[in-house]
Amino acid sequence: MTGILELLEDAEYKGVEGDGKDAHHVFLVEDPGEEFDDIGFEVYISATGKPWVTALKPLMDELDNGMPEGMTVTMRFDDWSPADAVPDAAKIVPGKDWKKVDSLMDEVMGGGMVQDDAPEPPAPAEALGGGDAAANFTLQTLDGSSFTLADNRGKVVVVDFWATWCGPCVAGLPVVSKVMSDYADKGVVFVAVNLRESSEKVSAFMNKKKWNFTVALDSDGSIANKYGVTGIPHSVIIDQKGNIHSTHTGFGGAKETDKMLRKELDGLIGG
Repeated sequence: MTGILELLEDAEYKGVEGDGKDAHHVFLVEDPGEEFDDIGFEVYISATGKPWVTALKPLMDELDNGMPEGMTVTMRFDDWSPADAVPDAAKIVPGKDWKKVDSLMDEVMGGGMVQDDAPEPPAPAEALGGGDAAANFTLQTLDGSSFTLADNRGKVVVVDFWATWCGPCVAGLPVVSKVMSDYADKGVVFVAVNLRESSEKVSAFMNKKKWNFTVALDSDGSIANKYGVTGIPHSVIIDQKGNIHSTHTGFGGAKETDKMLRKELDGLIGG
């Protein structure tokens, strides 16, 4: 905590975001020094109650790490307080079945990081936006059937591009799927398009999470390229005529996402 406070001495104060108990002060740290690898980041500090650090957001565009362009990562901290000593519950003792890896990030992301010797992926098309015709596609789903976008003309379709290694995707999908279930009988269809992962891996992940929404497999990323997806989660809301109503990249929090989706869907279906 002391280190964060020292950083804020040279930080740029960006103001307050959010409402009520969810409000937080935002500070931009552009030159954190060598001890932080010179990577800038935003610091979020609670604007109500005790001034705890609630989140850190690295400036990803400064990193040369193979991350897809446009991806953001936010590390959030909830319900914490300082401790004079490390509690036993926080101590880590390596188990006998633990293995040593060269890159912890690559291991956690299941190979999602781009290696130096990996072939260049095809360049994505220009991102489709509001008013553009949604590119039709047919993809195999986890249950062995298929999903074709054109078959759902006349309905509102929400397409969410994601992957199991993507933390913001995993945090956001339960929120999106809950909203979608509330609108399922109102002519709204939801499909989560997984990027470049095997059906076995995705099925195991879905079972672990106890998720049961429709998942289509974009095994080679070709559909994501058609839509110009450069960062995930990336959601596309398509209207009844097959045109893109709006697109959203990243996860801004459960309350914000829930509110945004319901407002846009109500506007499309006249709710």
